[in-house]
Amino acid sequence: MSSDNRFSFVIGILAEHQNADKSITTEMIRRAVVDLYGDWDIVSESTKSFIERAIENGDYDTMRREIAVEEKETKAAMLEFEEKYPAAITKDNIESILAILKRKTVT
Repeated sequence: MSSDNRFSFVIGILAEHQNADKSITTEMIRRAVVDLYGDWDIVSESTKSFIERAIENGDYDTMRREIAVEEKETKAAMLEFEEKYPAAITKDNIESILAILKRKTVT
């Protein structure tokens, strides 16, 4: 699952909790990860930071729309990359390739 997909997944969970009037905190997420997987450090720093910002922001509908646009752009960039460099994307390098492609679209 790429970073963008994880972010979409996280926003969906946070939105569902908000819609059900059940507050959720970063600490609750941290404890759940530790309980399920044994260590909070398995979560990337970018995902941890995203979770904290999302909970502080609280506007999950807007964030979900923004992430959907990013996911669409990322998918298009990855498909274009795959077309230019067939079989170059692997499980081990996908995050690096995504980061490079994002920097190129920003500049």
